[in-house]
This record gives sequence, C-alpha cells and structure tokens, in this order.
Amino acid sequence: MDMTTDSEQYNLMRGAFVVSRSIDQSEVWFKDHIYLKGWIWMIGKANHKTIEKEGFVYMRGELLTTYEEIRESLRIYRHNKKIYPTLKQVRVMLDWFVTRKMIEKTAVKKEEAPPFSYSSPTQNAISEAGNKAYIGLRIRIINYDTYQNLGNYEGRHKGEGKGSKKAEQGRYNNKETTRKKKERKKYQKPPLPDYILCLVRKFNLLCPNLPKVKELTESRIANIARARNEFFDVQWWERVFKKANRIRIEGDTVWTPRFDWLTEDPTNAARDAEGAYENNEIPE
Repeated sequence: MDMTTDSEQYNLMRGAFVVSRSIDQSEVWFKDHIYLKGWIWMIGKANHKTIEKEGFVYMRGELLTTYEEIRESLRIYRHNKKIYPTLKQVRVMLDWFVTRKMIEKTAVKKEEAPPFSYSSPTQNAISEAGNKAYIGLRIRIINYDTYQNLGNYEGRHKGEGKGSKKAEQGRYNNKETTRKKKERKKYQKPPLPDYILCLVRKFNLLCPNLPKVKELTESRIANIARARNEFFDVQWWERVFKKANRIRIEGDTVWTPRFDWLTEDPTNAARDAEGAYENNEIPE
C-alpha cells in the first residue's frame, strides 16, 4: 500500500537531479544567497535530455528563461512580504557564473526562439534589452553531463576506512561496474554527443528544400565536430541553415548546398552566413 502523502507524490513526480557533496566547499557556497539558489534553480530547470518540440531542439543541460523568471525564482519572504533581487543583481550573478565557466548564456531573439510557456511578464527585460525581438536567455550548464551522471560518482566515497567492509564492497562494486562497462563497449557504439544530434536535427527541420541527413558515418561525425569547434553558437548554425535552404544556383545543372558541403569546410558555412550567396536565394 502506498503511504506517500500528496506532497511527497508531487515531489517524486517532478524528478530529481544530482548535487555533489563538495558543494559546501565551492565558491558559490560562500557567495550571497542568490548565487547558490540561482545555481540550484538552473540545474533543476535544465533539460535532462535533448528534446524536440514544435520544430526546435532543446539540448541536454540547456534552459530557456528570462531575467524576470530568474528574479521570481530568487524571491524571499520577510515579514509576509516578497522581496526580489534587482535586475542588476541577477545580471551580475549570471556574469559571475560565466566567468567561472559554469554556464554559457546567449540572448534569444523572436525569430530564433523555441516555444516558451512561462507566463510571468517579461516587458521589463524586453524594454531594457532595447530590442523588441528579444525573448529571453538560453543558458547552458557547462559540464552538466559530468555531474549529472551518477556513474561518475561510483566507488569514490571516502567516508569509510580502508579495511572496512563497506570500503571493500565499494571497491568490489566499482571493479564489477568497470568490467561490465568494458563488456558492453565490445558490442555497443558509444552514444553520439548531443551537439551532433542537435545540428543534424536543426538542418533537417530548417532545410525542407534540401536532402535530409539520414545516416551518420564516422567521417560525417568528425566533420560536424570540427565545424562545431570553429563555430560553437547553435543560433549561428540556425541562421546558416535557414539561408542555405533558400540557395539555388541554376546552370547546366541545379546546385544546392548540402549538409556535408556546409560541415566539411566551415569556410563554406561562414560564406553562407555572410551573405555570399544572397543573389542566388529563392524568395521565402
């Protein structure tokens, strides 16, 4: 018989995420309270897996938010009164996380924005950005995969003495886990990085006029990785794919840019982004 309360059931349905035990030794622990609250909130809001929704791809470890939503989440109650951090405090906090290489943040514009369901008003953030196309912030938690993978913590507990049964059991379990992982690797290919799947899905979604990518060979994966190292910003690639979808050069034969043409040599993608082929674009 399930004896959990409604509150417990609600919390369990919301899922969970991992926080390292060493967080009380980290820099964020000794900052103002909004830094720790903000960090925990971003980890909890980030996507735990890459998903596709209404034509847009959300990568694992990313979230779409606004300054107003962050301010709302960091509020405190004092004498039954809500107290919010200022917009400047939120900006300074996010910039601090960026300088510590804990997150990356980029502004999201209307034509590039994924669907966003948060209902709080964002007029203040929009007006302060000075751009009516501004929607919010895309935040990526750096090293999200490393710290959210429970397997990375296995066999690393130091609370037991070397000769204790728990310590011996921990070492045995760790060896057993390592052995099983090696056996699985013999028969399974390693999973593809999220960014590779993300770029392929974006190309297929944003380029209906071009042949879709159906197979990911080793050479194609290597080309995508090199191209992504040259141009990291996902939004930049979205613009490249949208422009490529309209390019059509007619002669003895009809030429259109393919996915491989854009990724084998990142210079091609850069020329596309710079408008080198605008005279050959078909109307939208």
